[in-house]
Amino acid sequence: MTTIIHISKEEVYDKAMRLADYTGSKVPEEQSQNGDVYDRIAITDHDKELLDGYWDSGVTIMQEHLKNHLGPESSASAYYEQVVNLSKGFDTAKTSSVAQNMRDFMTNYVLGQWFTVTNKEGSTDLFATAVENLKSADRILYSRMKPQLPSKKS
Repeated sequence: MTTIIHISKEEVYDKAMRLADYTGSKVPEEQSQNGDVYDRIAITDHDKELLDGYWDSGVTIMQEHLKNHLGPESSASAYYEQVVNLSKGFDTAKTSSVAQNMRDFMTNYVLGQWFTVTNKEGSTDLFATAVENLKSADRILYSRMKPQLPSKKS
């Protein structure tokens, strides 16, 4: 049994941009250097070329971590598409949770890499969260449905 997970690069970048903007706007003035924290942290359209390298690196890490579950990859420039092999006992209702954890990993990883350059204090937490997203996806993929007792026919 298989399913296909789709992750939109634009969706990941948009979420990373919103989180970076929010973080930059919430830094107290006394912690900012000359008030330029927002400008330093914010991601612009021009910065997306740099994010592409972080995206590629994140895809490689995700594939390596989840390699026991992954089938052939079909990746395009605008999105990442991955076949995921599921066991017969996998609860298909959890497929969306796996996809969400993979999307969250990509967002946290890309933003963590960006913060390594622009806001070092924030990158550690993002990388820790990204690792937890991958572990969670892995746990879900290894989970099975509870066995059901056969019903008695009278």
